[in-house]
Amino acid sequence: MFNKSKNHLTEAGESYTKHLKFACHVSFKMFVASIQCFLHAIIPGVFKTSGSKAITDLYNQINERS
Repeated sequence: MFNKSKNHLTEAGESYTKHLKFACHVSFKMFVASIQCFLHAIIPGVFKTSGSKAITDLYNQINERS
């Protein structure tokens, strides 16, 4: 497991801390978007574009890192 993690960090060109911070950022954004999408499912008038905007923003952020 440690070798796979080390290889992944090497492939990503990141330190453990930098990778941790970005992965937590993505996780938090996805969590918030998930709640917004759930609330939108119950009340369609709220958070009409929040989920798709979060996906687009995260997609762009991840691709900019490559």
